Amino acid sequence: MHMKTVLILLVLALATVFALVCVLLTRGRAPSTCQHQPLHREDTDDGQSLVFADLTPEELAQVVRYLQGNLGVPLVDASRARPSDNCVASVDVQVPAKAENVSGFFVHPVGLEVLVDHSSLDISQWAVSRVFYNGQYYRDLAHLESTYVQGQVSVEKVRRAPQDGDFSSMKPRAPPAALFPVQYEPQGPRYSVRNNHVLFQAWSFAFGMSVNTGLRLFDIRHRGERVAYEISVQEALSVYGSNCPGGMSTRYMDGSFGIGRYTSPLVRGVDCPYSATYLDVHHLAHSLVSRTSKSALCIFEQNLGSPLRRHYSNLQSLYYGGLVNSALVVRSITTVGNYDYVWDFIFYQNGAIEGKVQATGYLTSSFLHGDGLRYGNRVWEHTLGTIHTHSINYKVDLDVGG
Repeated sequence: MHMKTVLILLVLALATVFALVCVLLTRGRAPSTCQHQPLHREDTDDGQSLVFADLTPEELAQVVRYLQGNLGVPLVDASRARPSDNCVASVDVQVPAKAENVSGFFVHPVGLEVLVDHSSLDISQWAVSRVFYNGQYYRDLAHLESTYVQGQVSVEKVRRAPQDGDFSSMKPRAPPAALFPVQYEPQGPRYSVRNNHVLFQAWSFAFGMSVNTGLRLFDIRHRGERVAYEISVQEALSVYGSNCPGGMSTRYMDGSFGIGRYTSPLVRGVDCPYSATYLDVHHLAHSLVSRTSKSALCIFEQNLGSPLRRHYSNLQSLYYGGLVNSALVVRSITTVGNYDYVWDFIFYQNGAIEGKVQATGYLTSSFLHGDGLRYGNRVWEHTLGTIHTHSINYKVDLDVGG
């Protein structure tokens, strides 16, 4: 029995050694199947890299033909050119600068506008059907070019705008001043936010963000009684006038772009107080996946800087009675192109609700020419701030007396 046990142990030891040798010999030679899988990455270039592509033989030949026909001097092949001859030394592509279109390009018009006929679903059928430059209309770009060559185009030379946009830059033009006043809450916020439900003194309501129409409130109650089922933004319209075709035909309906879709992140201490409650907003538009705008909605209580009511008595008896005036603000800011809309819903202690909007950002402009000052104000050398009208539409679904 003793000898048999020894033999069994030796066999097991040999088997173990054999297994270990096999593992060591095969290690590193048989990578996992996932290592052989090709990396499939989505191509997001969408043809943009072609702007850096070398010129094709056809494009090089086109440049040479243009130079031969438009320089006004005969061109000789460089290999046979004498010092007095004109020749083409080389042709190369001019790549775009790393950063060009500048800060606040909305107010840097150049005076050239084109009307594109894109009525066909076949993009190869799209064509320029009219050109406008400095107060004059042309049939197409070829007509503009030929008229320019004949010296019949009135040219306004526009200075190249610096990278920061010069007059359109958002950088402060004055040295930093003392710090701005800061609002604070001595004992923390006097309102509460749970999910999308807000409680503030006698008020309670739910809030949301429509991808198309923006900020909206539901089930608004005061002292437990519902006073409105829904109060919401519906549309922001702007209509322009100008003596340029682009400006005179501009009609914006921002809901078609998506007022909620273009809700932008809020900066603490500028867009809302530091102590405000900041909330993320989620939306899905023009995509198969949702997107999140961080801190795109804020809620805060604001001291309005004047008493809600007060009385100082010095007749018969001496006393003072007063009440601090504060209100709860729900705010989002939408940036649609050049405009920034600051949307507020304000809840006052006296039971009033206010819907408020402020417009900021950049104005839409036209190239200043001719009688342009009839259609707006001059804001820079060649820039006309065009006359326009804003119209804001709200939905107010009230509950009155049940």
